[in-house]
Amino acid sequence: MIGKKLSQYEITSQIGQGGMGEVYRARDTKLGRDVAIKILPREMSGDPERVARFQREARTLASLQHANIAAVYGYEDAEGVRFLAMELVEGSNLAERLESGPIAEDEAREIIRKIAAGLDEAHRNGIMHRDLKPANVMLTPDGEIKILDFGLARAYAGDTEDGSNPALSPTITAAMTQAGTILGTAAYMSPEQARGRRVDHRADIWAMGVILFEMLVGHRLFDGESTTDILASVIKIEPDLDALPRGTRSSTRHMLRKCLQRDPRHRLHSAADAALEFDEPESTSVASSTGRKPVLPWVLVAALALALVSQFMLRGESAVPVTLSREYQLDLPPGYDPTMTYRPVVSPDGNWVLTLISDTFGHDRLHLRSLIDGTARLLDEESSGKFPFWSADSRFLGFYAAGRLRKLHLESGSVQLIKDRLPGQGRGGSWSANDEILFAPGANTALFLVSAEGGDARQITSLDTTLVDGSHRWPTFLPDAHRFIFTLWSNVLEERSERGGIYISDLDGAVPRRLLRDVSAAVLVPTGQIMFHRNGKLMAVDFDLEAGTVGETPILISDSVAFLASNGLIGASSSTAGDLFISRHAPSKSLQLAWLDQEGKRGEDVGPELPLTLGTRLSQSEKYYALELLDDVGSVEIWIGDVGRGTRSRLSKFDSDCWGVQFSSDGREVVFCVQIADGGRLYRQEITGARDPDAILDFSEAERIMDIGQWPRPDLILVEALARDLGQRGIRAINPETGEIRDVLMEDYAQGSPALSPDGNWLAYESQESGRQEIYVRSWPDLDRKWRISREGGSEPRWNKAGDRLQFIAGSTPEVREVRFEATAGDPGISLPRVAVILPPNIMGVEISPDLDRYLIGFVPQIDQLPPARVLVGWGANAR
Repeated sequence: MIGKKLSQYEITSQIGQGGMGEVYRARDTKLGRDVAIKILPREMSGDPERVARFQREARTLASLQHANIAAVYGYEDAEGVRFLAMELVEGSNLAERLESGPIAEDEAREIIRKIAAGLDEAHRNGIMHRDLKPANVMLTPDGEIKILDFGLARAYAGDTEDGSNPALSPTITAAMTQAGTILGTAAYMSPEQARGRRVDHRADIWAMGVILFEMLVGHRLFDGESTTDILASVIKIEPDLDALPRGTRSSTRHMLRKCLQRDPRHRLHSAADAALEFDEPESTSVASSTGRKPVLPWVLVAALALALVSQFMLRGESAVPVTLSREYQLDLPPGYDPTMTYRPVVSPDGNWVLTLISDTFGHDRLHLRSLIDGTARLLDEESSGKFPFWSADSRFLGFYAAGRLRKLHLESGSVQLIKDRLPGQGRGGSWSANDEILFAPGANTALFLVSAEGGDARQITSLDTTLVDGSHRWPTFLPDAHRFIFTLWSNVLEERSERGGIYISDLDGAVPRRLLRDVSAAVLVPTGQIMFHRNGKLMAVDFDLEAGTVGETPILISDSVAFLASNGLIGASSSTAGDLFISRHAPSKSLQLAWLDQEGKRGEDVGPELPLTLGTRLSQSEKYYALELLDDVGSVEIWIGDVGRGTRSRLSKFDSDCWGVQFSSDGREVVFCVQIADGGRLYRQEITGARDPDAILDFSEAERIMDIGQWPRPDLILVEALARDLGQRGIRAINPETGEIRDVLMEDYAQGSPALSPDGNWLAYESQESGRQEIYVRSWPDLDRKWRISREGGSEPRWNKAGDRLQFIAGSTPEVREVRFEATAGDPGISLPRVAVILPPNIMGVEISPDLDRYLIGFVPQIDQLPPARVLVGWGANAR
């Protein structure tokens, strides 16, 4: 190749050769500069699909400009040779520098700062490295740091990380162009990479921590005689930070600990946070000459705090210019747990705090406490729902319940409907001083405006149709009641990283402008700040309420805040005066599937513990179960469990959410839904996962399939779906062979959980036609005759295999009830419901076995005490 001319590049010498291709020094004859030419491996050049993917990725990389990233000038194809023209970086790489031993801490920290700056710029543009290691970090003669091969791991291997085999290679080589292999270098892989799981930018953060450790200690953190040994160490061995040199700063140790968290959810949220960790004050210890701890005037401080808190509680006019920190404790009523994110919502006037809690069967209730006299009460079920928000005058509560937006008058307790026929449980709302409510009606919608008195809603924002699984959510009005901030979200992690964040717009439909790249709910502090989540911490940035612009440098408010990774909600709120309520995550809970017999006794466990599931299904044979599990990056995936063997594995491999899984009657296949742009797609797949899933049909967001009730025979799937015109869920039938879909029961009230009897003559289902959810049976397929089965509410009907018994869940305890069903030539004989089994407390989800003789239940530990919320009195006013 030396002496050869490719396009305008004249090759002068070879620099190196590796798995990513041969690298040459060349002269750009048009621009008169030296460049690096990276020639693609021949194996890759022969794959048109891979070349096209590489070309798309290369164009993205060429747009990435940063002082700490070696620039990509362009992608070329000359004389059958495909190559990249890149910035030529003189100097030596970090791996060569480490051959002479460890690096002094100050120098190592400076190198990491520059690596982090480059990573942060790339991550903010949706680009990940995936093969960060010392050999890809160049040290220039003038002391600069350049990261090489940024994003090329993905460019070469495409999107085939899932299901890979970590033992195949210690680094990316020509063999890595085959599907089913991993990306990265073994010693620097994150645990999720080493296991072949989906990765995101946090894999780069792990690698950055491994590099910092190696610089300080002088040898690799993970090593072994073979690639398999190294990967096993990455997966199983905890990083030994005791090996760090004595005298290593506490901030360095803390940053390393945050980078090297095995669970990516607990890792640094962004590379930019590395600098914040380094800038943390060093911890010190103070001792007196007598060896006793120094005595500080805490009694005086406590007395002052008590006096100031009293002034806060009485709302006196003579405010003291000091921010006070105290704790707020929520005492749980018996039988109740906090929701996944314990979020106290303080009223604008600062007199009330509201918390959403759930009973042991997942029914939501609102808990209200007065900050004036300390009294508390649990609102009744009609006055409870998800994602509550306050009116501007603190007299009303808005909330979502059963596909409706409602409001509660705090003094009278009356509940009124604002808007019905919503496509879900909403994603937040904001109530302006003009008595208008800006709200997100569903999980995949734009924002709408409606009068607080009800009526037609007007769409305010518009979703970008190219944003997969995207939405606008968590709106908050500015004081002018015209402009607002909101969160742009996508369940696809790379879309979220690239385009998500906190935006500002107005009721006239102005083009949204991004204020912050952090993808979390934003809490407006009316004194001129925005609070948001970053890497497990609560941050705040100054916000000019007139100009609608944010300051440059965010500050840390709390190093712990509740955050729901599945939707971006944070556990923080603010009163008008700038008093902050900040909650931490409730103690993490696991779920253990286990059998419950007809006497209500817990039997053997089914499989190992898991995170809290979003849904469980049992096959007709009882050999398998299916789960909807939230993964590390906030996406819902389908998993299949083997009851007898105690194992389970992931079946679905999509970037966006999956839901509604249901088994075929023979238990060999499942159907499930996957989120796509402006709707979803229904798939069927063998439970072995040996073959890719087959698409059955696409559906719009307005006619969304909410759940899959039953797949009773090969040509019939019964689903719960929204009716476009009615805005309520009803029952539809789908033929999976043809993709044909038709209405079964669609009314202006909710109906669902369809269950066809084994003989195919009777349809059991739940309906709210009476105003309360009850169980009904109709003749099938004519639906001409109907009988009400339950007497005091009911849900999730299930037939036994003989078709002569029907069970359903009912009661506030709750319990499983049963009726006898005798099919006759005329009307069927239906007994009065009897209690089949009383369900124990502390459970989540019940699957009734096909013989109705036992129950697959998720057992969760009871939480009796929540971590107290932190209250910062007057924080906003004093932060100005």
